[in-house]
Amino acid sequence: MSELSKMKKEEEKYNIRKTKGKIAEDIACQYLENKGYKIIKRNFRTRYGEIDIIALSPSNVLCFVEVKSAEKNSKHPEESINQRKISKILKNAEIFISQNKEFSQLETRFDVITIKNSEINHIEDAFSESDL
Repeated sequence: MSELSKMKKEEEKYNIRKTKGKIAEDIACQYLENKGYKIIKRNFRTRYGEIDIIALSPSNVLCFVEVKSAEKNSKHPEESINQRKISKILKNAEIFISQNKEFSQLETRFDVITIKNSEINHIEDAFSESDL
C-alpha cells in the first residue's frame, strides 16, 4: 500500500470518527433538551481542547458535558475519560466562565453522557476538581 493510500485511509477513519462524534453529540443535545436543559454552547474550543456541550439545567446549574459513544463490542465509553481529559475540561470550563461573566455566579457541574447500543446514560457530577 502506498503512502498516499495509507494517508487517505487514515483520513477516512478520522472523518468517520468525527461524523460519529457529531451524531452522538446531536443525540445528547436532544436528550438534554427533552429533560428541560437549555443548550448554551456546543463544541467550545480553546487551545486546551474542547467541551462538547455546555448547558443550563432545569435547576439553573451550568453543566459542562462530555459525550462519549462506543461500538457494541467496545469497552464502556466513559472509561476513556482520563485525568488528562478531565484537566482539559476543567481548564476550558474556567475559560468559558471568564469569557461569559453572566454565568460566573452559577453552580457548575461536570457530566458525562455515554451512548452505546442506542442506550443513553447521563452521569451527573461525573467528576470534579477533586478528582485530579
